[in-house]
Amino acid sequence: MTGVIAVFAGPTISRNEISLLLPKCWMRPPIQRGDLYRLLESPVPQRPHLIVVIDGLFGSNFAATAGEFADACSGGLRIVGTASLGAVRAVECASFGMLGYGRIARAYANGTLSSDAEVAVAVHPSDDYRAISIAMIDVRIACDSLVSRGILDDLRAKIILRVSSEIHYLERTPALLRHRLIGKGVLSLSDFDLFVAAADAKLSDARDCLNAVRRGELSWPKSSISVARDRLTIRGFPTQIAGTLVRQADRHSFLEWLIGSGRIWSYLSRADVRGWTDNPSKAGWILTELDNCGALDSELLIWQSHLTCAAEGSRSGDPYLSSSAKERTEAEALIFARHGVATFADLVKMLYEQGVGVVSLSQVQRSVELRTAALVGARR
Repeated sequence: MTGVIAVFAGPTISRNEISLLLPKCWMRPPIQRGDLYRLLESPVPQRPHLIVVIDGLFGSNFAATAGEFADACSGGLRIVGTASLGAVRAVECASFGMLGYGRIARAYANGTLSSDAEVAVAVHPSDDYRAISIAMIDVRIACDSLVSRGILDDLRAKIILRVSSEIHYLERTPALLRHRLIGKGVLSLSDFDLFVAAADAKLSDARDCLNAVRRGELSWPKSSISVARDRLTIRGFPTQIAGTLVRQADRHSFLEWLIGSGRIWSYLSRADVRGWTDNPSKAGWILTELDNCGALDSELLIWQSHLTCAAEGSRSGDPYLSSSAKERTEAEALIFARHGVATFADLVKMLYEQGVGVVSLSQVQRSVELRTAALVGARR
């Protein structure tokens, strides 16, 4: 999938328009929980070159969390967010390298907007994800536009904003707004049509972002140890990442996690790794290979974040940070899948058959503990 651009979108912009702006992109429905993790866990050659997040699910257990976006960015995925949930998550995860694009993202970044309810809409219960209500941010931008054009005065604009904000986003349909605004004498029928036409801030940002992607105008800072250290510092993680692998013991611990978690298999084969525990030069070669493919910094960042979450649990006397059975099961399933097995018994059998020198049961179990702590940390 190298070179492919994935676009997660739904109510903000139609699939037909996306295909016109980015003809060869991989069109996806609004992003939901687990989508980025699935891309992150896929082999590097199969990952999209760039991910554009426009729309995502709101107000449910299926919403993709900021923690998932942070993990994905830290894991090396290049993500730009715009227009809707993408803009919200871009600001929340800017320190991890996620880009925000457009007027709405800037409004969240400078504090003008804070609630994700500003971009939320109701969606038609069909596969086309068509919006059936108007987002509050579109109401605001429409009012600004009509005031600047002399169609509205400030007083009527304030009334429109008040009336619109009193309606829940699921019920803020054009029909209901038309009934209330025209019924109260705030807008004439012709002015209401102009108002609806101007309520296009989200669509405008989505179009501009996709055009910028097509023209190659987006750029990310070069990944480096210093960038990773800065990200860790912003989140309050340890600042000594630049010296993390100076000591042999630290290199060994990092490789134990990388191999035990199965993350290594996205980059190297079991034959490449075999015998690393007894051969310092093999361990050094593995680190060099990770660095050559641009993965060393991001993997170090993820390892440090997992260690930090586990340390928080140890200080509280709970190494799992009050994790649920679901989270422990999810961590096990994720790591077992990376190793190509489905159950603990299958894992034991695989480890026995492959022999000593690749990965041990204790390394896998420790990786499960760290991943569980990270899942809880992301939830919190």
